[in-house]
Amino acid sequence: MSTTTTIETETYTDTWVHYHDGGVPGRRPVLKGTAAKETFTELPKIDFRRIYSDDLEDRKELAREVGVACRDIGFFYAVNHGVDDDVLEDTFDALKEYFALPTDVKMETHNQKTEKFRGYEAFLEGKLDPSTRGGNVFTASTHTTTHPSNTTI
Repeated sequence: MSTTTTIETETYTDTWVHYHDGGVPGRRPVLKGTAAKETFTELPKIDFRRIYSDDLEDRKELAREVGVACRDIGFFYAVNHGVDDDVLEDTFDALKEYFALPTDVKMETHNQKTEKFRGYEAFLEGKLDPSTRGGNVFTASTHTTTHPSNTTI
């Protein structure tokens, strides 16, 4: 007598998240099924008061929490950081003023004009997935826009 056992398997088409890190393009697979990781339900609140602690272990624990939040979620809410509320308000006011500028002015600080891919990028301009690129799209490079590698794809 023979027994047939069917093992349920999960089959998925590869789907990728495309990103750039300091001008270097990269991608990672979207994890699905049993490989998927549990997502977060709230932003972690991290108490930065410990950054001033005389106890090295307190500061190490703070660094560990920040590292986990950045790697696992990508964001965190800093509390007790010591930054004056007026400074925060002025910063947000400056951001509002900057983003209200005409696009051609903001494009003067385009992220392709810096070596580390930092700067302005117009809404929906970032098409990191090569299969969705078309038209006038910059390639990621660690050089300025005048470098020959920064041509359209």
